[in-house]
Amino acid sequence: MDQKNRDKALESALSNIEKQFGKGSLMKFLTTFKISKGFDRWLQLIDDLQPYMDKYGYKMLFASTNDDETVVYDLGEANDPDMAMKMLSEPDVINMRKEAGVDLESQEVLSTISKHKIW
Repeated sequence: MDQKNRDKALESALSNIEKQFGKGSLMKFLTTFKISKGFDRWLQLIDDLQPYMDKYGYKMLFASTNDDETVVYDLGEANDPDMAMKMLSEPDVINMRKEAGVDLESQEVLSTISKHKIW
């Protein structure tokens, strides 16, 4: 999937979230994507992205990986779907994610989440 199609898919997913929760409402979503440099490197990326997450109203709630650390599943929360998309479209964010081994084309929003509990 090229960047243009990835952007369209993300835009469509965010539009569906807006329809379900309303524009500007707090939303949670479950995503997955491939990584090539391991889970620890990806966790460092999340720390490095904190200023962007603060700026765009994004919060990471939970993340996990498979046994060989090639796929991440995460639960995130955003104040506004448009702002989440803007954050992911920031050139610095794109470059940081690529450098950390994130396969941007593999990113998929699996579902919006209305309720969750973490023990």
